Amino acid sequence: MKHIKKKFYLESKDVPVPLKEGKKLLTVDRSDNATLKNIKKGENISFVKTEDENYRLALIYKHQGQHIFLPVPDFTLVYFNNAYLNNKSRKNLEKLLFKKINNIENGYSENVDSEIYGYIGIATSAIIQMFTSLESFINYLIPDEGVYIKIRPEKTESYNKEQIQKNIRFMEKVKEVLPFFTSKNFFINQTLTNNHIVNLKNIRDEIVHTKSNFLYQSQTELLEKLLKFKYDDTLSAIRKFMNFYIKDYNIDCDCSSEE
Repeated sequence: MKHIKKKFYLESKDVPVPLKEGKKLLTVDRSDNATLKNIKKGENISFVKTEDENYRLALIYKHQGQHIFLPVPDFTLVYFNNAYLNNKSRKNLEKLLFKKINNIENGYSENVDSEIYGYIGIATSAIIQMFTSLESFINYLIPDEGVYIKIRPEKTESYNKEQIQKNIRFMEKVKEVLPFFTSKNFFINQTLTNNHIVNLKNIRDEIVHTKSNFLYQSQTELLEKLLKFKYDDTLSAIRKFMNFYIKDYNIDCDCSSEE
Protein backbone atom coordinates (compact mmCIF):
# COMPACT_ATOMS: atom_id res chain seq x y z
CA MET A 1 0.00 0.00 0.00
CA LYS A 2 1.26 3.47 -0.90
CA HIS A 3 -0.23 6.85 -0.01
CA ILE A 4 -3.82 7.32 -1.08
CA LYS A 5 -5.35 9.41 -3.84
CA LYS A 6 -6.48 12.63 -2.19
CA LYS A 7 -10.10 13.57 -2.81
CA PHE A 8 -12.26 16.59 -1.99
CA TYR A 9 -15.93 17.08 -1.23
CA LEU A 10 -18.23 17.72 -4.20
CA GLU A 11 -15.33 17.67 -6.66
CA SER A 12 -16.51 17.76 -10.26
CA LYS A 13 -15.85 19.19 -13.71
CA ASP A 14 -19.22 20.95 -13.40
CA VAL A 15 -20.70 22.84 -10.46
CA PRO A 16 -21.68 19.81 -8.34
CA VAL A 17 -24.92 21.08 -6.80
CA PRO A 18 -28.07 22.42 -8.48
CA LEU A 19 -28.89 26.08 -7.97
CA LYS A 20 -31.93 26.82 -5.87
CA GLU A 21 -34.73 28.87 -7.41
CA GLY A 22 -33.80 32.53 -7.49
CA LYS A 23 -30.12 31.80 -6.96
CA LYS A 24 -27.35 32.37 -9.47
CA LEU A 25 -23.78 31.33 -9.98
CA LEU A 26 -21.38 34.14 -9.19
CA THR A 27 -17.78 34.09 -10.37
CA VAL A 28 -15.54 36.07 -8.07
CA ASP A 29 -11.94 37.20 -8.37
CA ARG A 30 -10.11 35.85 -5.33
CA SER A 31 -8.57 39.28 -4.77
CA ASP A 32 -12.05 40.83 -4.44
CA ASN A 33 -12.03 40.81 -0.65
CA ALA A 34 -15.22 42.85 -0.17
CA THR A 35 -17.32 40.48 -2.31
CA LEU A 36 -15.84 37.40 -0.66
CA LYS A 37 -16.67 38.85 2.74
CA ASN A 38 -20.31 39.32 1.73
CA ILE A 39 -20.51 35.82 0.28
CA LYS A 40 -19.22 34.37 3.54
CA LYS A 41 -21.87 36.26 5.50
CA GLY A 42 -24.72 34.92 3.37
CA GLU A 43 -26.23 31.47 2.88
CA ASN A 44 -24.01 30.58 -0.03
CA ILE A 45 -22.11 27.51 -1.19
CA SER A 46 -18.62 28.35 -2.34
CA PHE A 47 -16.46 26.49 -4.85
CA VAL A 48 -12.92 26.97 -6.02
CA LYS A 49 -11.81 26.05 -9.53
CA THR A 50 -8.51 24.21 -9.76
CA GLU A 51 -5.86 24.43 -12.47
CA ASP A 52 -7.14 21.21 -14.03
CA GLU A 53 -10.65 22.70 -14.34
CA ASN A 54 -12.24 20.90 -11.39
CA TYR A 55 -14.66 22.53 -8.97
CA ARG A 56 -14.18 21.82 -5.26
CA LEU A 57 -16.31 22.77 -2.30
CA ALA A 58 -14.40 25.54 -0.52
CA LEU A 59 -14.33 27.38 2.77
CA ILE A 60 -13.97 31.16 2.61
CA TYR A 61 -11.60 31.92 5.46
CA LYS A 62 -10.39 35.25 6.79
CA HIS A 63 -6.60 35.22 7.08
CA GLN A 64 -4.60 38.32 7.99
CA GLY A 65 -7.45 40.59 6.90
CA GLN A 66 -8.02 38.86 3.56
CA HIS A 67 -10.72 36.33 2.65
CA ILE A 68 -9.28 33.29 0.90
CA PHE A 69 -10.58 30.01 -0.54
CA LEU A 70 -9.64 26.72 1.11
CA PRO A 71 -10.81 23.52 -0.66
CA VAL A 72 -12.54 21.15 1.78
CA PRO A 73 -10.94 17.68 1.69
CA ASP A 74 -12.75 14.42 2.32
CA PHE A 75 -12.20 14.17 6.08
CA THR A 76 -12.55 10.38 6.08
CA LEU A 77 -9.61 10.10 3.70
CA VAL A 78 -7.67 12.74 5.64
CA TYR A 79 -7.93 10.59 8.77
CA PHE A 80 -6.97 7.44 6.83
CA ASN A 81 -4.02 9.23 5.24
CA ASN A 82 -2.85 10.43 8.66
CA ALA A 83 -3.07 6.86 9.97
CA TYR A 84 -0.99 5.66 7.00
CA LEU A 85 1.67 8.34 7.58
CA ASN A 86 1.74 7.72 11.33
CA ASN A 87 2.19 4.02 10.67
CA LYS A 88 5.18 4.70 8.42
CA SER A 89 6.74 6.82 11.15
CA ARG A 90 5.92 4.13 13.72
CA LYS A 91 7.81 1.48 11.72
CA ASN A 92 10.92 3.65 11.54
CA LEU A 93 10.74 4.51 15.22
CA GLU A 94 10.24 0.88 16.18
CA LYS A 95 13.42 -0.11 14.32
CA LEU A 96 15.37 2.65 16.06
CA LEU A 97 13.93 1.77 19.47
CA PHE A 98 14.85 -1.91 19.32
CA LYS A 99 18.20 -1.20 17.70
CA LYS A 100 19.11 1.01 20.65
CA ILE A 101 17.78 -1.45 23.22
CA ASN A 102 19.59 -4.40 21.62
CA ASN A 103 22.85 -2.44 21.59
CA ILE A 104 22.76 -1.71 25.30
CA GLU A 105 25.40 -3.91 26.96
CA ASN A 106 24.98 -3.17 30.64
CA GLY A 107 21.26 -3.04 31.36
CA TYR A 108 18.70 -0.39 30.49
CA SER A 109 19.85 3.06 29.40
CA GLU A 110 17.80 6.25 29.54
CA ASN A 111 18.90 7.15 26.01
CA VAL A 112 15.85 5.27 24.70
CA ASP A 113 13.33 7.29 26.74
CA SER A 114 12.48 9.58 23.82
CA GLU A 115 11.98 6.61 21.49
CA ILE A 116 9.62 4.89 23.94
CA TYR A 117 7.53 8.04 24.34
CA GLY A 118 7.64 8.65 20.60
CA TYR A 119 6.62 5.10 19.73
CA ILE A 120 3.61 5.04 22.03
CA GLY A 121 2.55 8.49 20.81
CA ILE A 122 2.76 7.67 17.11
CA ALA A 123 1.28 4.17 17.50
CA THR A 124 -1.76 5.36 19.46
CA SER A 125 -2.23 8.24 17.01
CA ALA A 126 -2.22 5.80 14.07
CA ILE A 127 -4.83 3.59 15.74
CA ILE A 128 -7.10 6.49 16.72
CA GLN A 129 -6.91 7.93 13.19
CA MET A 130 -7.73 4.53 11.69
CA PHE A 131 -10.83 4.21 13.83
CA THR A 132 -11.84 7.83 13.24
CA SER A 133 -11.67 7.26 9.48
CA LEU A 134 -14.01 4.28 9.87
CA GLU A 135 -16.50 6.19 12.00
CA SER A 136 -16.46 9.13 9.61
CA PHE A 137 -17.05 6.84 6.62
CA ILE A 138 -19.92 4.99 8.31
CA ASN A 139 -21.66 8.24 9.24
CA TYR A 140 -21.21 9.46 5.65
CA LEU A 141 -23.07 6.38 4.36
CA ILE A 142 -26.15 7.10 6.49
CA PRO A 143 -28.70 9.00 4.33
CA ASP A 144 -29.38 12.55 5.50
CA GLU A 145 -33.11 11.91 5.69
CA GLY A 146 -32.77 8.23 6.57
CA VAL A 147 -34.63 6.66 9.48
CA TYR A 148 -33.30 3.47 11.03
CA ILE A 149 -36.02 1.17 12.39
CA LYS A 150 -35.05 -1.22 15.17
CA ILE A 151 -37.70 -3.80 16.02
CA ARG A 152 -37.56 -5.33 19.48
CA PRO A 153 -39.97 -7.85 21.05
CA GLU A 154 -41.32 -5.23 23.43
CA LYS A 155 -41.14 -2.13 21.21
CA THR A 156 -40.11 -0.59 17.90
CA GLU A 157 -37.58 2.23 17.88
CA SER A 158 -36.76 4.71 15.12
CA TYR A 159 -33.62 6.83 14.79
CA ASN A 160 -32.88 9.72 12.44
CA LYS A 161 -29.35 10.37 11.19
CA GLU A 162 -28.32 12.56 14.11
CA GLN A 163 -29.66 10.03 16.61
CA ILE A 164 -27.89 7.16 14.84
CA GLN A 165 -24.59 8.98 14.93
CA LYS A 166 -24.90 9.90 18.62
CA ASN A 167 -26.72 6.95 20.15
CA ILE A 168 -26.01 3.77 18.17
CA ARG A 169 -22.88 1.83 19.06
CA PHE A 170 -20.18 1.20 16.47
CA MET A 171 -20.72 -2.54 16.05
CA GLU A 172 -24.46 -2.10 15.64
CA LYS A 173 -23.78 0.48 12.95
CA VAL A 174 -21.61 -1.88 10.91
CA LYS A 175 -23.69 -5.02 11.48
CA GLU A 176 -27.23 -3.61 11.47
CA VAL A 177 -27.49 0.03 10.39
CA LEU A 178 -25.42 -0.12 7.20
CA PRO A 179 -27.17 -3.27 5.93
CA PHE A 180 -30.50 -1.60 6.72
CA PHE A 181 -29.71 1.34 4.44
CA THR A 182 -27.45 -0.22 1.81
CA SER A 183 -28.69 -3.83 1.60
CA LYS A 184 -25.02 -4.81 1.84
CA ASN A 185 -23.34 -6.41 4.84
CA PHE A 186 -19.55 -6.51 5.10
CA PHE A 187 -19.90 -8.51 8.33
CA ILE A 188 -22.25 -11.16 6.96
CA ASN A 189 -19.45 -13.70 7.35
CA GLN A 190 -16.75 -13.90 9.98
CA THR A 191 -13.40 -13.24 8.28
CA LEU A 192 -9.85 -12.28 9.22
CA THR A 193 -10.53 -8.85 7.68
CA ASN A 194 -13.52 -8.37 9.96
CA ASN A 195 -11.44 -9.46 12.94
CA HIS A 196 -8.92 -6.71 12.21
CA ILE A 197 -11.72 -4.13 12.38
CA VAL A 198 -13.07 -5.57 15.65
CA ASN A 199 -9.56 -5.62 17.13
CA LEU A 200 -9.09 -2.01 16.03
CA LYS A 201 -12.26 -1.00 17.82
CA ASN A 202 -11.20 -2.79 21.00
CA ILE A 203 -7.69 -1.36 21.20
CA ARG A 204 -8.93 2.11 20.31
CA ASP A 205 -11.33 1.90 23.27
CA GLU A 206 -8.46 0.86 25.54
CA ILE A 207 -6.42 3.86 24.37
CA VAL A 208 -9.20 6.43 24.69
CA HIS A 209 -10.35 5.02 28.05
CA THR A 210 -6.98 3.98 29.47
CA LYS A 211 -7.57 2.23 32.78
CA SER A 212 -5.31 2.11 35.83
CA ASN A 213 -4.89 -0.78 38.28
CA PHE A 214 -2.41 -2.41 40.65
CA LEU A 215 1.20 -1.90 39.50
CA TYR A 216 -0.14 -0.40 36.26
CA GLN A 217 -0.73 -3.84 34.78
CA SER A 218 -3.30 -2.47 32.32
CA GLN A 219 -0.73 -0.01 30.90
CA THR A 220 1.86 -2.79 30.60
CA GLU A 221 -0.65 -4.92 28.70
CA LEU A 222 -1.59 -2.00 26.46
CA LEU A 223 2.06 -1.40 25.58
CA GLU A 224 2.41 -5.03 24.55
CA LYS A 225 -0.74 -4.79 22.43
CA LEU A 226 0.62 -1.69 20.70
CA LEU A 227 3.80 -3.57 19.82
CA LYS A 228 1.90 -6.60 18.50
CA PHE A 229 -0.98 -4.82 16.73
CA LYS A 230 -1.39 -5.60 12.99
CA TYR A 231 -1.14 -2.04 11.65
CA ASP A 232 -0.62 -2.83 7.95
CA ASP A 233 -3.31 -5.51 7.90
CA THR A 234 -5.77 -3.21 9.66
CA LEU A 235 -5.20 -0.40 7.16
CA SER A 236 -5.87 -2.90 4.37
CA ALA A 237 -9.02 -4.12 6.15
CA ILE A 238 -10.34 -0.57 6.45
CA ARG A 239 -9.70 0.01 2.75
CA LYS A 240 -11.59 -3.20 1.86
CA PHE A 241 -14.48 -2.14 4.08
CA MET A 242 -14.74 1.27 2.44
CA ASN A 243 -14.43 -0.02 -1.12
CA PHE A 244 -17.06 -2.67 -0.40
CA TYR A 245 -19.62 0.11 0.02
CA ILE A 246 -18.22 2.65 -2.46
CA LYS A 247 -16.19 1.22 -5.32
CA ASP A 248 -12.68 2.70 -5.68
CA TYR A 249 -13.32 5.15 -2.87
CA ASN A 250 -10.00 4.50 -1.12
CA ILE A 251 -7.26 3.82 -3.67
CA ASP A 252 -3.54 4.28 -4.15
CA CYS A 253 -2.45 7.58 -5.61
CA ASP A 254 -1.70 7.37 -9.32
CA CYS A 255 1.45 9.49 -9.04
CA SER A 256 4.90 8.03 -9.69
CA SER A 257 6.06 8.25 -6.09
CA GLU A 258 6.13 4.99 -4.13
CA GLU A 259 6.04 6.69 -0.75
